[in-house]
Amino acid sequence: MTWVMAQPTIFGQVICLSDVQVTFTDLVSGEETYFDCVQKTYAMDKNFIAGFAGNVIGGFLMLNSLSKTIKANKKSPEHTIEPEALINLWSEIARRDFVRLKPEVRNGDVHILIGGISHTVDIGIAGKGKPTVAVLKSPDFIPEYGSVGRWASIGSGTSEQKYRDLLEKATGDSYHPLMLHGDDMYSQSISIYLAHEIQKMTPTPGISKHYHMGRLTRIDATQGTSDHKEFPAVGEEIEIKMPNVAHSLDEFLELVGQIKKEGQTAVAEG
Repeated sequence: MTWVMAQPTIFGQVICLSDVQVTFTDLVSGEETYFDCVQKTYAMDKNFIAGFAGNVIGGFLMLNSLSKTIKANKKSPEHTIEPEALINLWSEIARRDFVRLKPEVRNGDVHILIGGISHTVDIGIAGKGKPTVAVLKSPDFIPEYGSVGRWASIGSGTSEQKYRDLLEKATGDSYHPLMLHGDDMYSQSISIYLAHEIQKMTPTPGISKHYHMGRLTRIDATQGTSDHKEFPAVGEEIEIKMPNVAHSLDEFLELVGQIKKEGQTAVAEG
């Protein structure tokens, strides 16, 4: 199970969060175990960020396909591709690349969430690029575009009512207090708010309390974690710290070997 979410904001940014938990399913007994072990969202270029849910190996391979498509269509290192043009182009490439994956890799499906910022079209504020978020799901990878100011998400957290309620509470009101602080403060505050609220909840099996947080602007893509310290009125301070996680397919395969889960399939469930 997993939860990856992104919002194209009214301030011309894309903000995203992704948990790090992976479900390992024994192919014989069907027994499931959970490990916090994978980063699921990545900056793909200075105006793109993307994440995956579903089969972990398939997710990494499809992000690699997306990365290759971006590089192949950049006219120079400084050149940026318009988000919808790239997403529509990669949709066709993704269908082709996905069917070439081994059947066991396609198990569990693969869902990809892409966020992008336009460098030619403003959102209505001078200098603020139009943000785009789209979800593409195997095997067809037909883009499902999100609306500005609304969250798009992939993974099992999407169907969990308590998580849906949290997103609605945070952003359903266009006059939410966090909106009053402007673009940078909103992006940072809403990400921290969501991560902290999730950490307070009784966890759903397969959804971690640890999150990577990303922000995409017309200038660059930045990422961080939900690490922080809490100082309760009674008792010792509490430190929330990201565990050791894989940041690539090679690191994930090495980590799988370390936890000795050969013979099982790893799914960041969609």
